[in-house]
Amino acid sequence: MTREPFRNRGRITDLITSEQLFNDIGLPPLDIETTHHMCGSPGMLEELRGMFEARGFLEGSHSEPGHFVIEKAFVER
Repeated sequence: MTREPFRNRGRITDLITSEQLFNDIGLPPLDIETTHHMCGSPGMLEELRGMFEARGFLEGSHSEPGHFVIEKAFVER
C-alpha cells in the first residue's frame, strides 16, 4: 500500500489481518482455493509467509506449485 496520505493507507500485512484491504476493494478475504500471491521486501516476505502458512497456504517452488511464491533474490541478503 503506501505511507503517503491516500484512501488505501496502511501496512499491507495489517490490512490483510484486519480484512480492511478486502472490504476496501470489495473482494472476499484470502481463500486457499482461489488466492495466489507474489510478494516484495525481505521483512514483508517473512511476515506474509507466516501469515499465509498460518492460514494453511503452501509455498510453491519450481518443482511443486503452491498457493504463494517468494522471490528468492529479495530474501537472500
